Amino acid sequence: MSIQRTLLFFLFFSLLSSVLFAGTPSPPPELFRPKIDFRIEVDEPADFKDSSARVGVSSQALRASYFGFYLGYRVSRYSWRKADLTDFLSASSSPWEHLHSASFGFRSMFPVGEGRLVNAGIGLNTSFERQLSGSAGCTANLMLIQMLNENWSSGLGVVMVYDPLKLRVLPAIALRYDGEVDQKGVSGSFGMPAQIKYRINEEWRLFGNFGFSSGTYRLKDNSRVEKKGYFRHSSLSPRFGVEYFPWDNMELEAAGVYKFEREWRIYSRSGSRRHRSRLDNGIGLAVNFSWRF
Repeated sequence: MSIQRTLLFFLFFSLLSSVLFAGTPSPPPELFRPKIDFRIEVDEPADFKDSSARVGVSSQALRASYFGFYLGYRVSRYSWRKADLTDFLSASSSPWEHLHSASFGFRSMFPVGEGRLVNAGIGLNTSFERQLSGSAGCTANLMLIQMLNENWSSGLGVVMVYDPLKLRVLPAIALRYDGEVDQKGVSGSFGMPAQIKYRINEEWRLFGNFGFSSGTYRLKDNSRVEKKGYFRHSSLSPRFGVEYFPWDNMELEAAGVYKFEREWRIYSRSGSRRHRSRLDNGIGLAVNFSWRF
C-alpha cells in the first residue's frame, strides 16, 4: 500500500480518536483550566533515497488552551548537507532554513443523553516559509461518543481537512478502553493515533502509540525551489515513552520516535506536483512539558 493510501486510510481516525481519552460521560474538568504546552522534537539527519543529500529537522512548539479555545505556534529548523546533489532540491544548496505554522480553534464536548457525548471542533491554521498569502487551512470535526460500559466507549463521526492543495471530507470511527483503577492499570484506543498506556502509579505512566504526521507549507515568493509553491511532508511513526506527573498541574513526557514511509513533495503555486522524493527511515526524540493553572 502506498504512503498516500495509507495516510488517507489513517486520516479517518486522526483528528477524532484522541478525544476518547477523556473517558467520562461528562466534559472533563481539565477543559475549564488554562493550559500551556511546550514541545521539542529532534530527528536524526536522514539521507534522500535517490542521492547523497541529507537533512536534519528540529522543531519547537508552544500551545495555550482554555475553555475549549486553543492557540498554537510551531517553528521547524532544517539543516542540510549536499542538497544541491538531488534533483528534488537541485535549485539550492540550502532550500529553506525555517518553516512556521500557527493555529487557532475551538473544540469541546457536551452531553446529549445518558452515556453519550458530542465532540465538535473547528480550527484555522497557516503554514508558511515567509509570506502568509495562500497558506491558510482549516479543520472541522463532529463525533458522537457512546459509553458502552464503565470501561469501553466508541465514537462515530466525520472530519473535514482543508489545506491549499486539497479538501477532504471523511468518516471517522474510534474505540477506547479504560481499565485504570485508583490511578493504576491499562488504557488505550484504536484509531490514529492508536495508543496504549499503562499507569504504574500516581506519578508515572508508560505509553506507546502509532500515528502519522504531515504538513503543507507555502514556500516564499522568491523560493529557488518553487516560487510561491508548496512543500508537503508525510511519515508514519511509532513512539514509546514515559509520562511523569510531579504535581497535579504538571506533566513531563519523553518519547523515542521511529519514522518510516517518509515522503517529500513539491507543488507549484497552482497545485501541480513538481517533485517527489523519499527519505531513509530514522529515529528521533520528543519532549513535552504541560502546565495547568
